[in-house]
Amino acid sequence: MQNGILERIEAKLDQLLSKSTVAVAVQEVVGETPNVAPTVGTAPSTPTVAPTVNVAPTIEPSTVNVQENSVGSVDRDASGMIWDERIHAKNKAKTVKNLWKAGKGVDATLKAQVLVELKAEAANVVTVTASTDTSPTAAPTVTPPTVVAPIVTPTVTPPPIVTPNTPTFVAPTVGADPSAGLKQTLIQQVQTLVTTHKVDYSNVLEVIADCGNAKTLDELAPAYYEKASAAFKLWAEWLVVCQAEVDAIVQMGAQAGSDGVTTICSQYGVALITEVHHAELNEVYQKLQTYKGQWKTAVAGQ
Repeated sequence: MQNGILERIEAKLDQLLSKSTVAVAVQEVVGETPNVAPTVGTAPSTPTVAPTVNVAPTIEPSTVNVQENSVGSVDRDASGMIWDERIHAKNKAKTVKNLWKAGKGVDATLKAQVLVELKAEAANVVTVTASTDTSPTAAPTVTPPTVVAPIVTPTVTPPPIVTPNTPTFVAPTVGADPSAGLKQTLIQQVQTLVTTHKVDYSNVLEVIADCGNAKTLDELAPAYYEKASAAFKLWAEWLVVCQAEVDAIVQMGAQAGSDGVTTICSQYGVALITEVHHAELNEVYQKLQTYKGQWKTAVAGQ
């Protein structure tokens, strides 16, 4: 009986072995990989990705130098004005004071209008440049003028302007050149501007060139004598009234007032009233009047 039981056990084992061998053979032929059950309790591995950190770029300080006129390569003269073909010399030449030379034969009215435009443009450039400056600027200290006692100064009124003395000339003889008297007037006017008002002679030559397209007074055609004489006369009259404003300011403010006048002149690229361009004297006169009024207010408040 035991032999029968053993025979049945051996038969079962043979069957089991036979099935296992067939399964392995089929897997090898098909190429399948036996499924391996995952280990219970083991979480699937997730690749660790480092988070992206936004790093602010390092900004180096700018090394670009911002020009005061903020106009790149635009050429300007000592007063800050750009060249304008309507009133300046076509070759873009400058005077010894680094100011644009005037064009020849330019109408005086047109020249005055264009100068106003150019000065306004130059002032805007300075304003824009000043606004881009990020460096800290100390607030200016305003010191009121010290006045020992109130000073009453005469009110300087605008024109009528003092007319220079008209020289007396001998009546020309019959057959004489009628333009000779006008030329003599021009010579005396030039002498007054240069000797009395200390005007630079190069500025006188500029007016001669504007009036008659000439380099010297001797080269000026007689047809332009009256025009040149009127320009010299008006020039001298503006110098007289401007100097009267300066004298009143210095009388009230002494050295401080004189320094203020120098500051006004520096706005036109010069140091003295007599160096201001003749076409700009009207504007300078208005600024001097305003500055004188400020001094009168300061004196009255003492």
